[in-house]
Amino acid sequence: MSRPQRWALSVVALSALLACGGDALAQTVTLATAQANPSRKNGFRSQDRYPLWISKADCLADDAYTFVVRVESLGSTPLFVFASAAGQDCSDPTTRSGANARCWKLAEITPVTGATSYSITVPVRDIVGGYDTPSTFNPGSTVDVCERSGSDAPLGVLLHFLPVQAAGGVVAGTGFQYNDIKFDLVPPSAPSSVTAGIGDDVLELSWSASSSTDVSGYQFYCDPAPGEAAPSSTTTVGAAGAAGAATSTAASNCAGTAGATGAAGKAGTAGASGAAGAGGSGGASFLAAGAGGFSGDAGAAGDAGAAGTSAAGAAGSVSGSSGSSAAGAAGSVSGSGGSSGAAAGTSGASGAAGCAVTGATCGRSTLIVGGTFGPAGHECGRATGNTATEGRTSSLQNGVEYAVAVAAIDNVGNVGRISAPKCLAPARIQDVYGVYVRSGGQAGGGWCQASAPGQGSAALSLGALVAMAALRAARRRR
Repeated sequence: MSRPQRWALSVVALSALLACGGDALAQTVTLATAQANPSRKNGFRSQDRYPLWISKADCLADDAYTFVVRVESLGSTPLFVFASAAGQDCSDPTTRSGANARCWKLAEITPVTGATSYSITVPVRDIVGGYDTPSTFNPGSTVDVCERSGSDAPLGVLLHFLPVQAAGGVVAGTGFQYNDIKFDLVPPSAPSSVTAGIGDDVLELSWSASSSTDVSGYQFYCDPAPGEAAPSSTTTVGAAGAAGAATSTAASNCAGTAGATGAAGKAGTAGASGAAGAGGSGGASFLAAGAGGFSGDAGAAGDAGAAGTSAAGAAGSVSGSSGSSAAGAAGSVSGSGGSSGAAAGTSGASGAAGCAVTGATCGRSTLIVGGTFGPAGHECGRATGNTATEGRTSSLQNGVEYAVAVAAIDNVGNVGRISAPKCLAPARIQDVYGVYVRSGGQAGGGWCQASAPGQGSAALSLGALVAMAALRAARRRR
């Protein structure tokens, strides 16, 4: 066969292949040139916080990625998005189905005739939700997947954009992998051995570092929050018949006080229906009084009878020991009317237990050891760096006692559980020399001390001693 004949045969074969249709051509998937990375529904963190990773806050906020992908010759082949642990391959159909599946489906795109690109949104919860159980995963994960325990090391995830034929699940052409996503849902452990010292409108803190390996800094929390007034230390009791309120900062006074004695039911008049007995007063609770009883229905008129006797309802019992706060139950319904008059109303039920002060010993209940992850609004300073072991609060007030605690922050901004709180009040830093001069002294000085109000005389004495020593030394030189 001559060379021109062989060339002509090759052209015929290529033409026949092209005639087989678009699906026979190699499909390719690439990220759009104008968008090398996806966008995020809730925006990106700063560059030092791994903006493409998934934090616990991202998961709780139901964040999502949006990818813009460009396709070539996709034809009628659906485009799938699968996820896997880093390093896994999802091209083999057996990795995407069955009991031993290693990949889980995130999205499926039905091709549109003429379309060359698609916008695909992937919820972060679905990326996280299938990591441990890929063989049983279905898209639509709930907030429950955001709670994770164990290692706080970040976990890598690989996303696979694959054109997959319906028959046999075979990948048709070239897909694309995106490997810049990791997730870290486990906050760092709390620091230990926290100590606090006083300063002028600040507290000086030190601690032993968190045992977690991905710490980027530490957050300080104060109660009361910076700018808030100091809480009251008195106990207020409600008026007679109402629930006793409790506003004390002391744990022993946290329970509600006893409700007043229930009022007596009104005696019925002879022959007429008895009036409803009054409901007993609510027992005390830390937050709200129990409601009064409902009035009973009037009894039907009857024969004349003796006037009913009235009696005081029993006193509401004192609230229980510290526990959760709740309103007291309503008092019993008063007695029914009748010829003999209504019975006395019964007292309201005792209020539920008052609040339980847990953690700080200075009467605060916001900073609970091992409790919430960083109570919002109570931030009062920060130290940066994974080796930081000391820092200073900000925006506090001298003379106000604060409960202060420290929590670690990891590389994606997860804030861990707080340390055991410490209780201390900032105090003015007084310069010994300044105290000496303000008291009429003229000698040099400059040593400093921290003193509370009322300690000026001690500072003055020390200043005088310093001045005398300087004068004696000068005389020796003469």
